[in-house]
Amino acid sequence: KINTDFNYKLLDDFEQSFSALIKENNSRELVFNPINGKYHYYKFIATYKARGISPDSDMAKPEQTFHNILIIKTDDQQKIVDGYEFVLEWNEKPLSYPLFRIKSTGVPLQEGLSLKQLNLKRVTDNSDFDSDGKIKLSSW
Repeated sequence: KINTDFNYKLLDDFEQSFSALIKENNSRELVFNPINGKYHYYKFIATYKARGISPDSDMAKPEQTFHNILIIKTDDQQKIVDGYEFVLEWNEKPLSYPLFRIKSTGVPLQEGLSLKQLNLKRVTDNSDFDSDGKIKLSSW
């Protein structure tokens, strides 16, 4: 989408915003929806199946579908200005949501860009994002 920006009101208070959406039975994804602005907004979703950890025991949960969401905003030259990553179904205790933010700005958004190049850091403690993936801009 063009002429948009991130909803920093929700992102800056992510834990509260996300918890409120869960309590209200609204889509958790609303936190990541764009608002009017001057940037180009991209939303990437990686869907995969995995076994989560049951918060009340050491046993793995049955296999379930997870969605990693990556939102990126760029300038008119497709250089990354800001971005966030989150696993939508995160539900481990203590209840703290691992929202990651891009630290490598100015990187051109392009096909096959590695998430490692974005230098994602957890918002709450600046720890490193421990996974990798590649951005796919086209669906074919």
